[in-house]
Amino acid sequence: MTDPFLGALWKIDTAGHAMVFLSDPLFAGDPVNPAFTGQPFGIDGIAFDKDGQALVVANLDHGRIMRIDLDACPPRPEVLVADPRLKGIDGIALDRRGTLYAAVNTQNRVATVDKHGAVSILVEGSPPFDSPSSFAFGTGKDDKRTLFVSNFAIVNSLAGQPGHPGIVSLPVQTPGLPLIGDDLN
Repeated sequence: MTDPFLGALWKIDTAGHAMVFLSDPLFAGDPVNPAFTGQPFGIDGIAFDKDGQALVVANLDHGRIMRIDLDACPPRPEVLVADPRLKGIDGIALDRRGTLYAAVNTQNRVATVDKHGAVSILVEGSPPFDSPSSFAFGTGKDDKRTLFVSNFAIVNSLAGQPGHPGIVSLPVQTPGLPLIGDDLN
């Protein structure tokens, strides 16, 4: 679990006990230039890689994506990309080819980051977006190439405008990583 305020990754065991798994300065928010006014936000989005051997995490304030090899001793974050187009990154998801999808809620966009760290803007603007926040790939036979995006609706709300929370669906070329226990079909 990510903790954007303390800049830490937490681990929760099966009995429900929480402990800090990893803390690093790369996880901290930016108190000088936060993505949202007032409060710095650090590490936020989190996903497992295709092999389940590494975590991929995002830092909201710094527009930074990091990889953490879980087999390393000790595990340390490695910066894969830091880009101003990702400042405000919240949720992340990976497809089966290793493309990372980034919900950049403060900039009202969905971006992609390929295996080589190249950032592209997939889609942006309002409507249909109002602070995209989280993702889920479809898991049904006919929607595995659909990325469902939740709208957090915070940016408009902070600006004193009506928020429009909801779910938007986007067609994508490659299915998302399967859920644990799901197959690759």
